[in-house]
Amino acid sequence: MSRLLARATRAAAVLLLVLLGLTALLSAGLWWWTGTDGSLAWALQRVARWQPIATEGVTGSLRSGLRIQRLVWEQGGLRAEAGDVRLEWNPLSLLAGELHLRQFSAASLMVTDRRPAPAGPRPPPLALDPGLRLTLDEVAIGRLRWDGATVLEASGLAGDYVFGGRHHLLRVSGLTVGSGRYQGRATLGATGPMPLDASVQG
Repeated sequence: MSRLLARATRAAAVLLLVLLGLTALLSAGLWWWTGTDGSLAWALQRVARWQPIATEGVTGSLRSGLRIQRLVWEQGGLRAEAGDVRLEWNPLSLLAGELHLRQFSAASLMVTDRRPAPAGPRPPPLALDPGLRLTLDEVAIGRLRWDGATVLEASGLAGDYVFGGRHHLLRVSGLTVGSGRYQGRATLGATGPMPLDASVQG
């Protein structure tokens, strides 16, 4: 009986080692794959299935980050087009329930709003909760243009952003509008009544 138990124990140990080895090999293979250009193409194809986006000149990988010469999102009369987009992130942060972006930059960002005017004021959203913590260490956009009922142009946006679960925090270290240069910060609650606290200097 003891010999049978010992054999069963050894067999279970060998099986466990084999499973651990396979898991390690699969993990290493997945990590290698995320460093290839094919991983980024695969991810963008999946995103395009549920978001109306179009891209041109895409290079990079899921692990190292990406560069997109032209990125367009358009839906319901609202269109956003960004040029020379660069994104660097830390994929391992997802294991801790956080999306950590080291850098997001774009040479230009143009938003065109051709949505029909609503019959009354648009109701505010009930919540702005992405479902996980977000950190964006550096955001930089060269030129910005909003073309809607009014036209607004700005340049040299620089700042950072954090969502800790309860509040959104945006810090702007620089933004040029007309002949003025401005800095500021704003916090917004993630759920109703979504309190807003903002300050601007310049």
